[in-house]
Amino acid sequence: MKIKHIFLKYCVRYFLGFLIVLLACIPIVMASHSIIEKKVLENSQLRLQEGINEVEQSFSKMLFIDNIISANTYFSRLMHTDGRLLPDEYLNLSYARDQLAEFGNIYTFSPYFFVLFRENDCYVSSYQCSEFFTDHYYPLFLEATDIDGNPLDAEQFRSQLFDTSSSYIRLGSLTYYMGGSAHTLESPILYIPNSTSSSFLQDQGYRLSFVLDLNDVMHRLLTEDSINHGFIQITDSSGNLLLRYGEEVSLLDSMEPSSNYLEGEKDSYHLLSYRADGSGWNVIIGYPQSLITSKVSVLMHIITLYIVGGISIVLFLTLFYSYHQYRSVKKLFVAVPEEQKSLAIRGKNEYDTLSRIFHEVTQNAYQYKGQVDMLNQQNHAIMLENLIVRGITTQEEREKFKSCFPKPLEFFCLVLVKMNVPSEETYQPILICIVEYLKANYPNDFVTVHTGLSDELFLLSLNPSDASNVLGIRRMFQTIASALSEDSGATFHIGISAIGTDISNVNACYNQARQVTQAYINEPKNVIEIYNVDINAVHENLVNPEFLNKLYNLLLNGEKGGIEKLLERMTTYYQKMPVQYEAQKQQIFYSIRNVIFSAGLHLPSNGTLDDILPKYQASDTIRTMSRRLMDAAFQVCQLMANSHSEKKSEIRDKIIQYMEENYSDASLSISHVCRQLNISEKYLQQIIKERTGETFAASLERIRIFHAAEYLVSTTWSNEKVAEATGFAAVSTFYRVFNKVMGMSPGAYRSSRSTVQKF
Repeated sequence: MKIKHIFLKYCVRYFLGFLIVLLACIPIVMASHSIIEKKVLENSQLRLQEGINEVEQSFSKMLFIDNIISANTYFSRLMHTDGRLLPDEYLNLSYARDQLAEFGNIYTFSPYFFVLFRENDCYVSSYQCSEFFTDHYYPLFLEATDIDGNPLDAEQFRSQLFDTSSSYIRLGSLTYYMGGSAHTLESPILYIPNSTSSSFLQDQGYRLSFVLDLNDVMHRLLTEDSINHGFIQITDSSGNLLLRYGEEVSLLDSMEPSSNYLEGEKDSYHLLSYRADGSGWNVIIGYPQSLITSKVSVLMHIITLYIVGGISIVLFLTLFYSYHQYRSVKKLFVAVPEEQKSLAIRGKNEYDTLSRIFHEVTQNAYQYKGQVDMLNQQNHAIMLENLIVRGITTQEEREKFKSCFPKPLEFFCLVLVKMNVPSEETYQPILICIVEYLKANYPNDFVTVHTGLSDELFLLSLNPSDASNVLGIRRMFQTIASALSEDSGATFHIGISAIGTDISNVNACYNQARQVTQAYINEPKNVIEIYNVDINAVHENLVNPEFLNKLYNLLLNGEKGGIEKLLERMTTYYQKMPVQYEAQKQQIFYSIRNVIFSAGLHLPSNGTLDDILPKYQASDTIRTMSRRLMDAAFQVCQLMANSHSEKKSEIRDKIIQYMEENYSDASLSISHVCRQLNISEKYLQQIIKERTGETFAASLERIRIFHAAEYLVSTTWSNEKVAEATGFAAVSTFYRVFNKVMGMSPGAYRSSRSTVQKF
């Protein structure tokens, strides 16, 4: 055949082949139009369903909170209090606030919730409480307008809460104080869990109200595209409107009951609806057709580019592959000897010509047999290495692995040898010595695989009588390592796996041998160790949640001795199990480091934590790692102790100052001071004891007697008036305490002083 016709033939062949593939893909791409539209609507429906599920869970939490409040002792007492609170009932109000504050820490769906009572003027929220809601609290800290924007006074606000029969109240706006600042919500909704239970209200007489931010609700239910271009309508179970948003939401007023598609002035909308059983919400979303069209238009642009680019690529590939094929065939024809030119020209086509030429070449195939055998051996070694290192997963791989051994492999073990040789030239001779020694002294079959720059893997078959242990193999490799180390100066780290009983476990045996060598990688001497299955199966990671929780509590309490003992116990544990330590080193380091970091977050400023926390070092021994982590923990303990000392000194000064400023108040008590300073009685007693060596009552008596002594000297007041001015409720108590502290009566003390100032 003529060579000049080959190029044209390949051009036609490749062009038609590529063009058919291109045209076959176009219908698939076009079908994605409807798929994208369906997918967009499914995503919006899924987002709506997920948002509704989240709302349902939040409403369940609201009902749960309401049930807890109805059974709470402090709320029950407030519900049954008629009118003003008695002095000993103020604690109920404070404890009720604390109860709501605990709910506020774990419940975030509603930004603000509060309780009002039917029989009194008390108010309790998660941040504040007041006995005088109508006169003092509203509208200083809480203010609302109705749906038309008209301001509501306190009585109107209470009336809407207690007189409604619906679970929802729509407001125009609501302003409340939280965290020291004012927050205003536009068009919020008050959700009242117990509003529909009239018998319940008659017994309990309170309203628990959750403030719902409809802007937040809308973002939970809609995608960003739906918010910017679509609309939404939410009604309750009675059909009352809760939320309408969007320019063309009014289309819902005239739609057919069974309609799921609306035509508007600006756009067309797909309707997505969902009903929430728990909250009673009926949600309808209008998803604009323009958004779907815009997404599909992107696809159409891609299709256009695909067609234009595809044709260009088809032409390019046609020319490229045609020329490449033509050049290869041309080179082949050019390489034909002169005496065979007639053979090439007489062929019907290039394939017939090539077959003639290869027929001639195969006649000389015997000279290449040695090269082919060498390639087969290399491929065999690569295949075996891949199956051992990666693992056997299919039946075909099992059959290939079995073919490497002349006998069935019932029991086996893997030996990983890492050699540190003085020079690269000695590596191959040492390896040959090991293989020759095994051939001469090991009675069973074995294969060797090169798995790294200095790693050799030996797979040894075992007899059933040797299947109980591999100590004989260890002794054999100890002999090899000892002899070769003396002759060549090489160092051997040899890991011997446990006994494998099925070839599917060959990868597990490889990992066992690798873990053993990795554990002793830094040892400068010969190491020949067996993977201990019993130890590694029984002992789990010592650094477990119980260990980390104990360390966290020790850090918060600044107990350096306990921290040192805990980390020392961990060090001792892993020194006995170096294989397990190497396998879990990074996990151990970052688990303890994260606990130290978490404890450091309790400091007033955690800017220095980056300087304190150590960095991970892969070469660290367990002793070095433990010491570096212990140093960081001790520094955090010291910073924690300094912080506690500064805070305690500040609180102590506030307590003494408050007692000095309010000693004249006869009702002053330790519980009153604790409420004002927001600390516990036990903590206050501890601080006073450290400062004065006395109890709170004794310190307060001493302050009052000190000022009483000043009044006795500087005024002509009677003892009764002095007792009243210094906070003593009874004159007899004043006489008794004065005599105990000063060692004499008030009259004797006044007589003993020479100067008296008259007021």
